[in-house]
Amino acid sequence: MGHERKRGKLTDLNAWLRGEGDNRFTTIVGDTSVLKDVRYVLTLDTDTLLPCEVARQCVAAMMHPLNRPVFDADRECVISGYALLQPQVGISLTSTPRSIYSRLFGSGGGVDPYTRAVSDIYQDLFKQGSFIGKGIYDVDAFTCALEGRLPDNQVLSHDLIEGCYARSGLLSDVQLYEQYPSRYSVDVKRRHRWIRGDWQLIHWILPWTLNTRGERARNRLDVMARWKILDNLRRSLEPAAVLLMLAWGWFASSEPLAWTLAVVGLLVMQPLLRTLTDGLQPPLNVPYRQYLAALCRSLGKDLAQIAASVAWLPLEMYYSVGAIARSLWRILFSRRLLLQWQPSREVERNTQNPLPGLYREMWIGPLLALCGLAALMSDPLALVVRIQCGGSQPAAPAAVEYAKAADD
Repeated sequence: MGHERKRGKLTDLNAWLRGEGDNRFTTIVGDTSVLKDVRYVLTLDTDTLLPCEVARQCVAAMMHPLNRPVFDADRECVISGYALLQPQVGISLTSTPRSIYSRLFGSGGGVDPYTRAVSDIYQDLFKQGSFIGKGIYDVDAFTCALEGRLPDNQVLSHDLIEGCYARSGLLSDVQLYEQYPSRYSVDVKRRHRWIRGDWQLIHWILPWTLNTRGERARNRLDVMARWKILDNLRRSLEPAAVLLMLAWGWFASSEPLAWTLAVVGLLVMQPLLRTLTDGLQPPLNVPYRQYLAALCRSLGKDLAQIAASVAWLPLEMYYSVGAIARSLWRILFSRRLLLQWQPSREVERNTQNPLPGLYREMWIGPLLALCGLAALMSDPLALVVRIQCGGSQPAAPAAVEYAKAADD
């Protein structure tokens, strides 16, 4: 894809729209004089669906007086308004019925504005959202906010850092749609790339960072922007933390049942509390029995997702820790392959997962199961808790068979 992959394309396009980047494109066709006055650019991925009227709604929101970006030249940042607006992104209806996996984890396909509350804690409390690569931006404000900020060939996940510099807002009443992966192995590779990109932004939580010229410059990100980066790093450590908690309870604690119940409680607390609060606040125009049946079906799907996630926990830990280690190695030592990236559609097209291939990919689950079983043979109580409450011994074969069913 040439210079800087997706981020470089936006940079070159913005420069060309302002009459400075004619030499950055090999072919320019047609009368492009009218494009010199373009004010907004709408960015989409190849698998993003743009419903009717969404582009007009995005432009209208950007032109609202309260959303217009105000750039402070002295502080070199957007001090009010938004240079970026990020619409809600939902799951397309055509992608959810493709497999068992997409039907289970790609829940919420289509439009459901009556039973789902739209909220974001960053937007609600701090008036800032997170950019995820699909939205609309003001060309001039975006260019000014990012001018000279990011070093070349070091930023894989450019969306979050661009939203932090250019001040991104959440456009909650406008929705785009994208396809959900049909297989677990494809989803794993996608999240592996996301984790690598998140950890390559670790420099931006420090007081000083590199600019485009490769020189050290003062980091102008505010506290909230740095917290967003740290929050993404924390999220990538969750599988390893959960598995370590279970391992501590089974191998080092005198209360394996209490530790196991504590971990299970952390996983199921959110769907249980959400179901309880929704059940106490039913809508007035829906019969309560039908509403309660819908809540129970939703709770069942949430619990099935949690069970599958626990079954895949060893593999989740393996690929997340592997992505973190690979990113740190490339940042600190090798300085190579920092922009290694493959589009999700290409990954799904090229990934074939017969049963032997699944066993090769998920070898970490059976291996940890055998090691844990050998270690627990000396403690019958811990072994009983281990088998009854879930772990890698029953989970690993179940994960393989579940992934095979998802492929079929």
